[in-house]
Amino acid sequence: MDLGDLFKQAEKLKEELAKRQEELAYKIFEGESGAGMVVAKVNGRHELVSLKVDPELFNSKDASMMEDFGMVHRVLVPALPLPVVA
Repeated sequence: MDLGDLFKQAEKLKEELAKRQEELAYKIFEGESGAGMVVAKVNGRHELVSLKVDPELFNSKDASMMEDFGMVHRVLVPALPLPVVA
């Protein structure tokens, strides 16, 4: 295999990767915590599409409920894209 063939193969892989990334961009992924009291949906670009929090979570005196909410926050925030600063 010569260098030209390697470049062609690399370009083909790059195009295939771009195609797969575009396909994933339109998929929606859902996660939940606290027995469904917090439900987050993100797309393949890691953009938050939907976040539903059961109001009962804030009315509960059950500490474990709020701990679950804290866990969701710790998991969700790093998954979100960072803002672009110009």
